[in-house]
Amino acid sequence: DTPKPAYNHLQIGGSLGGPLYIPHVLRSNGQFFLFYQVNRNRNASTQSGLMPTEAERNGDFSQAVNALGQPITLFDPITHVPIPGNVLPQISLQAKALLPFYPSPGFAQSAGYNYQIPIVGTNNIDVLQARANRTINSKNFVNGNFGYQRMHSLQPNIFGFTDTTQMSGLLVNAVYRRIFSTRFNGSLTYNFTRSANLLTPFFASRGENVSGNAGITGNDQTPLNYGPPTLSFLSSGITGLSDASESFTRNQTSALGYNGLWMPRPHNITFGADFRRQE
Repeated sequence: DTPKPAYNHLQIGGSLGGPLYIPHVLRSNGQFFLFYQVNRNRNASTQSGLMPTEAERNGDFSQAVNALGQPITLFDPITHVPIPGNVLPQISLQAKALLPFYPSPGFAQSAGYNYQIPIVGTNNIDVLQARANRTINSKNFVNGNFGYQRMHSLQPNIFGFTDTTQMSGLLVNAVYRRIFSTRFNGSLTYNFTRSANLLTPFFASRGENVSGNAGITGNDQTPLNYGPPTLSFLSSGITGLSDASESFTRNQTSALGYNGLWMPRPHNITFGADFRRQE
């Protein structure tokens, strides 16, 4: 049995609101509201996988079976003839370089796996919200909203590769409203939103070019995508080796709009315009 590690979830929040008033500086003719929340989560789980046995690590697959428990037959990739006794005559330098990333089995194979470890990931979130409104005079009014959220998470896999994900979001809204007369008023609005999502693979943060050091070519080996190539073993069921791919997505929108209301009796006329820039 693999013990599941301890985990915890922490959430703290607070808010403050009331009249928008500063003694001797700002008269009380508006309202404000502030809210802040913190989440600190430590998540625990167990992951299982099938790792090469000691014999297989030395090229001896005579006892190997597929995912259904049936014996397998190895073929020479060049001549396509069966390999005698399922024992490899040699192991490539590339395979030898990647083999150390595979841990040794922890127990005899059962239920399709022979290795299990506890996994602990973290997920931290910060949220800030604010809004305020103010009456400048009997004909002019302003209000605004502000929101910000940030998330940072670390998630290891069964090989111990810990990828980092960072996300952030920003929202700003401001409205100016003016009453020109009893029959005409208008509102000017500005909105701004911005979101970003950054995924940093484990080996990119370490600066270790695993594929290049192993003598492997043909896959993406830019510094942001350092790491091992993706390996898949369909017939044997051995856990595939992989790391995440780097990605960075950022969206931003700015919008400016005006809306007017004219009430020449007995009709109402509404008009406006909107300009939006999206990146």
